[in-house]
Parts: sequence; C-alpha cells; structure tokens
Amino acid sequence: MGKIVPVGHDSSGFASINYVLAHPEGVDSVVMLDSAYAEDSTALWPEIVMLFATGSLQALATAIAQRPELFGWLLPWQRQKFEARLPNAQKPHFTTFLGSLISKNFTVQPSSGPAFVQMAAQFFDEQAQNAKHLSTLKALDVPVKLIWGQFDPYISVAVAERRQSQLKNASLTVVPAGHCRPWVRARAQTRPESRPGLSSPWLLRRRFAENLPHHGVDGRCEYQAEQGNAEHAEEHGVPSD
Repeated sequence: MGKIVPVGHDSSGFASINYVLAHPEGVDSVVMLDSAYAEDSTALWPEIVMLFATGSLQALATAIAQRPELFGWLLPWQRQKFEARLPNAQKPHFTTFLGSLISKNFTVQPSSGPAFVQMAAQFFDEQAQNAKHLSTLKALDVPVKLIWGQFDPYISVAVAERRQSQLKNASLTVVPAGHCRPWVRARAQTRPESRPGLSSPWLLRRRFAENLPHHGVDGRCEYQAEQGNAEHAEEHGVPSD
C-alpha cells in the first residue's frame, strides 16, 4: 500500500494530526473535518463532552452514565443543540439519519458509551499534550485539508482559521453544513481512484482508529455513518463506492 490519507473528524482529529507528525513519510495528505487539536480557553465544546471532561463533575457524570434514563435524556438534548443552527433544509436528514445513528451508538448494545466516557475524560489532557507539538506542526510539509461546517455551533470556523495559522501547508474549505455533513465533501476530495494504490480513506480511517483506543470510537462511528449514508451520496453529487 502506498501513502495514506488519514481523515479525522471531531476528536479523531487528534489522532490524524499526531499520526502524520510521527509518520510524515507515509502520509500523502491529511483531511480534518470540524476537529479539535490544541485550542485555547475561548473554544466552546459540546456540553456532553464538558460534563465528562471536567474533573470536578466526575461524580455527576458517572451517575448520569450509570442511569440509562438520564443518559437517554441527555443525548437528544445535545442533539438538538447541534441541529438548532442548521438550515431548515438540512434538519430532516440530521433528525432521521444522523441523529438516530448517533443515539443508537450509545443506546444499543454493545454501546459506544464506555469508550466515549474514557475519551472525553482525556479531552483536555490531550489538548495540553498537543500544544507541545505546535512548533513541529508549523514545520510540517504534508498538506492538510481543513473542511469545516459553516453552521457547527461548537467547533466553529474560527477554530478552523486558527488551525490553518498553526500549519505550514494548509487549505481551508468552509461548506454550508453543520458539525457532521462535511464528510461528504471530504469523501469527494479523497476518492480512491484519484490516488493510485490507496484504499478507501474511510476504511483507512477505521483501521487507523481501531489502533488508537483513546480516540478510536469517533472514527469507527463515522465510518459506520458513511457506510449507512451511501444511499444519500448521489444527492450531494458524490457517486457511491
């Protein structure tokens, strides 16, 4: 297999950047979609992440995680926060497909819940560690494509612009979407036939994520989403694999 194209969304953005820093010779380019890496205190994070990432709230977070009825209330509440800024035309798809998929990842057994709790608990520590790599990041020659949703209520375009300033060779594309929809554009930009010898970047991301237990659940979840979304690809001008 030739050089790979790691694709990171949300918390798996940590892994995609840190992988290329460790193995630049094996990476053709990196795609980051609405991802955190090393942000300052002005960044706004989803409340569900803050709950499990804040040490002083650990007892409360644990109690909620152990009560399915409480966790079941929290998920739709958080989902509504992501949906609120979307254009009306995108809300039905989010509600019927993405929202349902995200909820099932937590409520259907085996659940992603325990992995999410572990990942979120390390969220701020991981960013602190990543901040130590910023000087190395600035010298990175590998191209990084930043694809960002205009209507993401948390990891905003301002975060993307700051990320671009931290990188030597980065481009930024803002799409009229929320937190989750940009992966369709990324799929179009990293199609396998455009890079001889490269398997599907979504499969690469799944394999990559499975070997990174701290941040793997996000990559696996979105791989499943992309597979499930194949039937919707045509409406976005992206042919199915």
